Amino acid sequence: MNKRIIIRLYLLLTALVLAASVFCRVKARAVIPSVSGQAPFHTEDPLEMDRPENTIGIVTGAGSETLVRKLFHKAEIKSYKGPTELILGLERGQVDAIVYNGIVLENAQREKPDKLYILKTPVGTDEICMTVSPKTKIKSLHSEVTEFMEAKKEQGYLDDLYDRWTSGNGYVMPDIPEAQQPRAVITTGTQGTIVPYSFYQGDELIGMCVELVRTFALEYGYAVDFRVEDTTSQLSDAEFGRIDMTDGGFFYTEERAEQADFVFPAIHEVPTEMMVLAQNAGPSSTFLDTMRVNFEKTFIRESRWKLILDGLRVTLLLSCCSLVLGTILACLFCAAAGSRFRAVSLFMKSVIELVNGMPIVLFLMICFYVIFARTGLPEMIVAIIAFATDFGCRGAVTLDSGIRSVEKGEIEAAESMGMSPFQIHRLIIFPQAVQNIFGVYKTQVVNLIKATSVVGYIAVQDLTKASDIIRARTYEAFFSLVFTALIYFLICRLVLLLLSIAERKLNGRRSKVKRTPEKGKKYAE
Repeated sequence: MNKRIIIRLYLLLTALVLAASVFCRVKARAVIPSVSGQAPFHTEDPLEMDRPENTIGIVTGAGSETLVRKLFHKAEIKSYKGPTELILGLERGQVDAIVYNGIVLENAQREKPDKLYILKTPVGTDEICMTVSPKTKIKSLHSEVTEFMEAKKEQGYLDDLYDRWTSGNGYVMPDIPEAQQPRAVITTGTQGTIVPYSFYQGDELIGMCVELVRTFALEYGYAVDFRVEDTTSQLSDAEFGRIDMTDGGFFYTEERAEQADFVFPAIHEVPTEMMVLAQNAGPSSTFLDTMRVNFEKTFIRESRWKLILDGLRVTLLLSCCSLVLGTILACLFCAAAGSRFRAVSLFMKSVIELVNGMPIVLFLMICFYVIFARTGLPEMIVAIIAFATDFGCRGAVTLDSGIRSVEKGEIEAAESMGMSPFQIHRLIIFPQAVQNIFGVYKTQVVNLIKATSVVGYIAVQDLTKASDIIRARTYEAFFSLVFTALIYFLICRLVLLLLSIAERKLNGRRSKVKRTPEKGKKYAE
């Protein structure tokens, strides 16, 4: 390992230590009550937080968003993608209070009782429902789920389910066998990050809603294929028929009802509550103690390191397949763009400019939700196609610039020797073009690897998605994010090292050819 790499690693570790130090010393800006019970502004009424100087956090699209915007007119409202980001935003002092599903907030408070506090007066109530895709191929699914929910409510099963998963005495998933001869497979959307509804314990997907779907599938003779994705993706998939149903992590809203058919009776009614930061009256933990506890929660507890390992496998597979296919596509796209057929050339150039002109995450979602929405292709295949196409379009431009960099004199000399166009491209133009663009190609490969981190948007559980799942359980961002970043850094450094070795060999071989006195004969051979 050379000195430059050692210095960079040293600087990286120093930066991580400094970041951890700052992270552990951040103070909340709001003055909020202690867990012992003293209320902010001498009240437990959430409406007292409706002041111009306060900021209230919500989750975009949640039922609580409509409620907050209806009740709070003076306070600033800040939106977050999901409950994990919402709670972390509160801890960092980005907002003064948050409003969300009380069950989820109570679970977060159990994880950090000295930091988080829930006001005793609820903001309101809401219902958690299952939904069925209006375009599911199982036509009887909605009526069967409705019949199942009505029967379970009458039997008291839903109340028992709620009590078991919200008691705070640990989470035990009952052993529910699969149907022996399933009638069909129900593709079910689930979030996988919301305790106690759908979450990972170790590498096993469990939760209240997961148990409910498995019980339904067993009684009605179905097999279940869970697809882990956020609520926005679930609703889009339900609208296009990519999933048959969702497992119940939804509040009812009119907009959501336009995309999926809600099932009633609901799983249960939940309070919508407000959470604030608690003043920590006890002694603060030392830096090393905080790091030790966070490390244990992130990786050791429930063997969560297995999620990272599984995500790493997916990231490596996705990167390798996209790289190989993308490199092939780059050559084909470059050839098509330079075709002597004007229509082919114009079409290919237009496609290249269009793809290169949009962010990769947007192109990925267009491929998944628009282009391949009705094909039934697995998410991983769509992701490989999207990343390979993006890499191919960018590589085509790079390869074209490399071809143009070859001196015309060499091409003319080859033509005068009677070489065919194919021989000229294979023996003269292409080798020099590859040599000229290899440095840029290395950068594009690294960018491809880093770009795969957005694949979680279409329910592929890669390294970044695994980090999100762990963060949703621990409500700690430091180790999961920093460790994920470090893995990406090491992968990229290793790939750059291998490509640099290949580049040196390529340059050495090219130098030998150039030193050959009878270069024309060498080419002709």
